[in-house]
Amino acid sequence: MRERSGKPPGRPHDLVESLKQLLDLSQASLSDLTVPSTLRYRILAGITAVAHVHVSGIIELARTGNTWSAEVVLRPLLEGWIVSQYVLGDDADARAASYGLKSLKETKKYLKRMRRLAEENPQDERRILSSAGVSSLNECESRDTQLTRDISQIEEQYGTRGFPSLENCARSLGWQTEWTYASVYSFLLSAQVHVGFGVTLPFVQPPIPDTMQARAEGMHRVVITAYMLYLDLLRMTSAHLGRPSSESLAPFDDVLAKHRPA
Repeated sequence: MRERSGKPPGRPHDLVESLKQLLDLSQASLSDLTVPSTLRYRILAGITAVAHVHVSGIIELARTGNTWSAEVVLRPLLEGWIVSQYVLGDDADARAASYGLKSLKETKKYLKRMRRLAEENPQDERRILSSAGVSSLNECESRDTQLTRDISQIEEQYGTRGFPSLENCARSLGWQTEWTYASVYSFLLSAQVHVGFGVTLPFVQPPIPDTMQARAEGMHRVVITAYMLYLDLLRMTSAHLGRPSSESLAPFDDVLAKHRPA
């Protein structure tokens, strides 16, 4: 199917509008993509789809001026960007398999926890198990059995190697990726996500005067980072899945270059 063209990129000074148009381009070119059979490409396609949702959220938060929440949404976008690079660096799919294995084991662990809660609180069994996508203890057991089979199948084919931490993935990809990880995944941002004590202080102390300039600069940093991460994910899908075309992404590279700090 021939790729449908997106809107032309926005004016260089209108970064948010250009990011909206990048979303339009990716949706038009990837919406009917056939699910790849290769595991690492399936992970890339899935992560790019999730990134589309997060970038849409950042655009809406930029409209309302909510820099704090927009910074928080950057975290999963960054994670997907790092994981995609890491799994694509292995032609044998062992990294992709270990990533899938990690997800299955975490799902199994969560299912076990919900089962325990349901057994301890039988009067609320159905409501508790619904959060795990099952409706009864029997269905919970069947799901657990299937997860065990899936885990064993992957381990038999690819081994039991665990997936490294996000920080170690970033470090293995070079200093620039590690620096991007560290700058977004900073202590302050972690406190914002987990509502650490330090981040609550501005709400119990006399407020620091807010300025329109400071707010605009903060939001610009968020948007330019989201733009960079999402555009790079689309470069990966272009290189490995053939969509969007590299030609359609070129104008957005130009917009990013004009806004990226020196």
